[in-house]
Parts: sequence; structure tokens; C-alpha cells
Amino acid sequence: MTTTTHKGLTSSNTAADTASTDAAPVVRAVLYSRISKDTEGLGLGVERQREELHRLAAARGWHVVADLADNDISASSGKRRPAYEQAMALVDRREVDVLAVWAVDRLVRRLRDLEDVIDRTEASGSAAGVRIVTCQGDLDLSSPAGRMQARILASVARNESEQKGLRQRLQQRQAAQSGRPPARRAFGYLPGGRDLNEPEAGAIRECAKRLLAGASLTSLADYLNGEGLTTSLGRPWERTAVRAMLLNARLAGIRTLRGEVVGKGTWPPVLPEEDWHAVRALLLTPGRTTSGGTTARKWVGGTLYRCGRCRAPMRTGTRAGASGNADPTAARIYLCDATGSKHLTRRADEVDAYVLAVVEARLAEPDVAALLPAESPDVAGLRREAADLRERRDGLGEAFADGLLTAAQVKTASDRLSARLAEVEERLAQASQAGGLSYVLAAECPPVAFRSAALGIQRAVIDTLMTVVLLPGRSGSRGFDPETVRLDWKG
Repeated sequence: MTTTTHKGLTSSNTAADTASTDAAPVVRAVLYSRISKDTEGLGLGVERQREELHRLAAARGWHVVADLADNDISASSGKRRPAYEQAMALVDRREVDVLAVWAVDRLVRRLRDLEDVIDRTEASGSAAGVRIVTCQGDLDLSSPAGRMQARILASVARNESEQKGLRQRLQQRQAAQSGRPPARRAFGYLPGGRDLNEPEAGAIRECAKRLLAGASLTSLADYLNGEGLTTSLGRPWERTAVRAMLLNARLAGIRTLRGEVVGKGTWPPVLPEEDWHAVRALLLTPGRTTSGGTTARKWVGGTLYRCGRCRAPMRTGTRAGASGNADPTAARIYLCDATGSKHLTRRADEVDAYVLAVVEARLAEPDVAALLPAESPDVAGLRREAADLRERRDGLGEAFADGLLTAAQVKTASDRLSARLAEVEERLAQASQAGGLSYVLAAECPPVAFRSAALGIQRAVIDTLMTVVLLPGRSGSRGFDPETVRLDWKG
């Protein structure tokens, strides 16, 4: 006796089922199930199809060779269906006599896929054909009438798929216009999207503060991973994922649909809208480095310190070995070769240690709060202008709906307002230089916060407080000489 068991259902072939192998040969069947959308991730739709198919197999006395299922995979999206491919491989090798599905649309939803199934199941040479059987009836693909029926069913399935897609798009548009959150959970929110996940929301706020203070995306990814947090998909954080997360308009309570702003959301924002726009402007600043960073940015003063001979930015490098090539084991140096030769070099670790120590000492002074400049009238005016531009742009849709503007007029006005808004946001991003100092001074102990801050924040603080100028060493001097580092304090 051959038996295949599934969830308490058993299909079997015994001697009684087949009185003689000549009169009733064993029929080998592969069962295939599929569901396009498994919103709960429980596979219940596939499970119900499997139960029906096993009942069918038991009633027909088939031997179930394989029970295969594709869960949460559409048949019309073009995505790979691993279980479908396994089933068709069994068909190609003629290891089955029957391919059983709950309905035709579980197998194919496109006519070109049906034609492929017809070609692969029909008899050829000495190879017998493979029958297609559904829980609603058999399909005779060996006859013209049967193939026509299958094509009609596939056409109906295709039409249902297209109608379903249209309904889903309309539902998504309606949901967006009513301010409901998207179905997919966003980092910072609980499932359903209407309530904050406070540990994640707090981490987002910290990331926004650090970014505006000068931290890199890589350092933010390290921070999130260090807090034991993962993305909404359960993956470790990488800089690209951090960037995408911070650019998500849902953090500001803004509802979008396919990248288009639809209106205000009905959920609480993680960030004030003004703060999110500042983050967005900084991340989208033209020319902002999107790679992992350059070698110069791995040291505090790369491109930040100035040459005492020509005032050009100092870059980082290593001392040349005896052969004239860079020695990878040598100490890192700051060098200036603006004139075509290394006319000034200094050991990076010694200079950085001195500069960091001076800044820490200054941050420990009782009047440290006076270091933070008040927001300039220009910045305040830019923020007001940005808010006004967004409001005017958002109001164009209502003017179009009321018949006050044509579609062409709306596009022209929207393009003009968006272009001006991009300029204002870029200027605001450039004006956030004091962000690093603000972040450090807001800490309980500014010197400790500065020492433990990400490299980008340390650079921003130094750049806000002073200009570091490296001078040539004095002849005959040995070791580090503080007199060769001039600190020009700003303000």
C-alpha cells in the first residue's frame, strides 16, 4: 500500500483500489496550490486548497507524488513561482499523470502561460500526456474544444486579475486621501500604523538629531544596530536603509501615494514636520556624498584643517617609505600638496589629540552656553518661506478641484514652487552648521558628549568654534609642539 498523509487527510492505493495493474494502473498526481496575497502570513488560503485537493485525490484513488504550494505569490506578476516550476518539472519528466489544482486561475492567469502548459502536458512521441484536473472538473487539453475551454477560463482569470488590480488601486487612492496609513508597517510604528513604537520612535528622533549635527549615515546604522533594533523587515541596519527610513514622509505624518504627497495622515508623527523637512533637505542636498565616505573623512581634520603656508585644505595620507611608496604601516599624516609638492606635513594623531583636548576643555567652561549662536534672521525667514511654499503647493490641488486652475496651470505653478522650495531647503541644509554644537551642548556633560560623538559631529563642532591652521615645525624640534597648531576662534 502506498500512502500520502497531509493534515489528517490520507490518499491511498491498495490492492482493493487496483484490482489488477493491467485494468487500473496507479495514477500519479502532483497537487499544486497557490494564493496571491497572504495578508496575515498564515498560509490559510493555501491550506484550504490543499485540503480540497487531497479529498479529490482520495476520491479518485490517486497516488500523490508531490504536494506543492506557492504562498503569497501572484501568477500574473511575472515573479518566480518555485513550487510551480517544481510541478512543471515533474510534468516535463512524465513522473506524474495528473496535475491537480483547485481552479485554473491557481495555475495560470496569463494566456501565454496557458499555452506553455498546453505544450508541456500534451502527448508527444512515446510520452503520454498529462491531464489537468481541477476541483471544479477535468480539462481536456488534448482536444480543440478542451483547449478552447481552458483559454476561455484563462481569459476570465486574466480579466478578474486586472479588475482586482484596478479595485486595489482605487482603494489605495481612497485610503490615502482619507489619511489612513499604508498597510506595510513603517519603522517607528506598531502594526496598523496608527500608534508609535516608542523605542523605535525615540531612536528615529536621535538619528535625526545626530544627522543634523553632522553624523554620517554609517554611524547612524551602527547606533541603531548597537541599540538592538532591526528594520521593519527584521534585517540589520545599513546606511542605505537608514537613508530610506529618514526620507519616509510618514515620520512627519504626511500621507503619500507612489511618491506623491496626498495630504495629512491620521497617525501621530515621529518628527515635527519642520524637523523632517530639514532632515530631507540635508539628505537630498546636491553633491552630498552617498558612498561610504572618503579616506579623508576617517580623520578629524581631513579637508577641515588649513595649511599654514597657503591656507589650502589639508588632506590625509601616509608617509612615504624608503622606496618612495606609501608605507601602509606608517602613521597617518596631514599633508598639503596644493603647490605640487608636499610642502607641509604633520602627524595626524598628535594634531587631533591636541585639538580634541582643547575643544573638550572649552566645552567644560561655565559659559559654554554662550558659544551657541542664536538662529539668524535669515534662517528663521527661510523656514517661514519653506512652510509658505509647501502650503501654496498643497493648495493647488484644491484650486484645480474647484475649477479655478487648469491642469496645465497647476503643473506650471507646482514646478515653479517646487523649484523655489528646493533652493530654500538647500540653503537651510547649508545653514545647519551649528547643529553639531547644539547636539553636544544639549547633553548633560558636553565634554563627554563631544568625545563620544560620531566623527561628523566632532568635525561640525570644531568647524563651528574655530579654524585650525597647521604651521611648519621649528628646526631641530623633536616631538609634538603645540605652537605649530594655531587655533583661530570664531566669534
